[in-house]
Amino acid sequence: MSSNFLKKVTIFARRAHDSINQRRKYSDEPYYVHVERVAKLISTVTDNEEVIAAGLLHDVLEDVAPHNPNYCAEVIRDNFGDRVLKLGEKRCQVST
Repeated sequence: MSSNFLKKVTIFARRAHDSINQRRKYSDEPYYVHVERVAKLISTVTDNEEVIAAGLLHDVLEDVAPHNPNYCAEVIRDNFGDRVLKLGEKRCQVST
């Protein structure tokens, strides 16, 4: 993740998951380790930064926003754009 945009998204995702002290269920690693692995996997099939960003943020709306409104849809849209938000919302709709 070399671009400034993806660095900003990575920091946001880390802070979001840390804000609710979210941990991986079986390994007790910080949860952001999971989303960074997802983003790395996505980056093997596309270099589209908005798609990779959506991978980094894919659990923020579902897991973090209900507990910390500082990471709600509007904040994601304001910081990373409408397309990144829409990609994340589609993921949330599929998983529910």
